Amino acid sequence: MRTRLLVVALFAFLLLSGSASALPLRFTATDSQWGMLGFMDFDSSVFDGTSFQFVRNPNMLLIDFTDPQSGFRVVTPGPDSDGTWFDSTGPLPIVVGGGGYTGGVDPTGVWIAGTSFVMVGGNPYTQVSWVTTAAPGSVPEPSSTLVLLGLGLAGLAAWRRRG
Repeated sequence: MRTRLLVVALFAFLLLSGSASALPLRFTATDSQWGMLGFMDFDSSVFDGTSFQFVRNPNMLLIDFTDPQSGFRVVTPGPDSDGTWFDSTGPLPIVVGGGGYTGGVDPTGVWIAGTSFVMVGGNPYTQVSWVTTAAPGSVPEPSSTLVLLGLGLAGLAAWRRRG
């Protein structure tokens, strides 16, 4: 009976912990002269572990770029057929280039070329570095942790009572 209860508790834990969604990742572009240009968020589940993967704009969760020179802001993804190239062979994917307009439309959108060139609002930035982090708000809520803890304690109490 104890073994059966432990197996049920373990199965419930795995089921609940496995239902969490993939982690949203934020790719932030910063120019060494002008500062932060903006960011784009993608769900980590779209990356396949290859060194040169094209991810189309419809897979983007969020984009927010601002041209530091003009103040022009881009908050909409570019055309569905355009996107961004990534290397996802390491622990976190990195931006390696673009294919068309990642955000907005010609000529005022966000255009990525290689790892160090980004054009925002028609202005080129040539000393860009990219940083990949977990997107804000992607930390699991405490309620899910409390549910798992409660299930574990209930299972432990039931196991002790029957033992």
